Amino acid sequence: MPRRKSAGSLQDVCLRFIAKNLLYWTEHYEEYYLGQGVYRFVLGPFNQLNSQLSEDLLTFLVKQQQLSRSALHLLLYGGALQNLDLSSCSRIVNDEVVRIVTSSCKCEDFMSVCNGMLQAIPDLCPHVTQLDLRFAGGFDNEGLFHLAQLHNLKDLQLCCEESENITFRCGIMPVLLEIGHNLKVLSLQDIGGLDPAMVCQLCPNLRKLFLLMMKEGKVFSSLGGIPNNSKLQPMTGLIELDFWCQNGDISLSEEALGLLLTNCIALESLGLIRIDTLTDNVLRSVLRKNSFSNLKQLSVHECHCITQETLSELLSATSNQLEFVKLINCLQITRKDYETWEKTAKRENFNIKLEWK
Repeated sequence: MPRRKSAGSLQDVCLRFIAKNLLYWTEHYEEYYLGQGVYRFVLGPFNQLNSQLSEDLLTFLVKQQQLSRSALHLLLYGGALQNLDLSSCSRIVNDEVVRIVTSSCKCEDFMSVCNGMLQAIPDLCPHVTQLDLRFAGGFDNEGLFHLAQLHNLKDLQLCCEESENITFRCGIMPVLLEIGHNLKVLSLQDIGGLDPAMVCQLCPNLRKLFLLMMKEGKVFSSLGGIPNNSKLQPMTGLIELDFWCQNGDISLSEEALGLLLTNCIALESLGLIRIDTLTDNVLRSVLRKNSFSNLKQLSVHECHCITQETLSELLSATSNQLEFVKLINCLQITRKDYETWEKTAKRENFNIKLEWK
């Protein structure tokens, strides 16, 4: 004869009771908080469950197809979960769930990212659109190559630490060759041999571009690659551009700087910081070809080779829409120059704010 069912454990009974009355446990959060904001902490009904009980409850709800988004949120906010597998109910996973998971993670060494982690990203998160590796370290050119599989990536931000062997030609360029046309935002900091013109060639649809060289020994590409980039197409979508060099660094050549600024015809915001190759001759040459007709914000910091004479041509041009200009520690720009520009703006009733330090 058939065997009789064994008595269920008290834990199983409790889990079934919770599942049966799930709305009772989650209705307050679902009614007042779900989708209404971003929370750091939530005091929920599952906070007293330990890791094993939380995982058992989650497994039971998934198996019974009773897992609601509000119940998942509250289990995640409880902070007890050590393991999470939602592969059988992937439809419930959205950006909010991912955000809660990442904010709840407690690997103290979160800044250490090995090549294997980068290799796993395309498999685990193939639809990721934003990746910020500015504060991470521990990977190299080989690890970066896996990012070429992220065909939905729109925003990439990367910084190379002194201890990392990452170069533009072997690490960054292979990625941009594959997915550069998809990128809208790109930030590259302290990447050895960085070629700005090549970046623009490979990423023609960028909206924002930030290129920074702030550490000793990290320099832009030499003049050797510029002739191949002479056919750079106008960057019609780029609205924000920031360049940052070290004082005395001339690795960003006048030719490369002029070529890039000439083709950034749609810029609304331009920041030039510590660029000694920004000379009067370069700016005059650029202005003959690019009037910066959409430019609204201009920041020039510690650029010691530009004078008020040429800069005045840009500031007083009727073709641009400048609303804010900041000039900081440019040795050939004096307080008197600033006051002259201010008087002109007041006399002509220009809607522009000027700052000089």
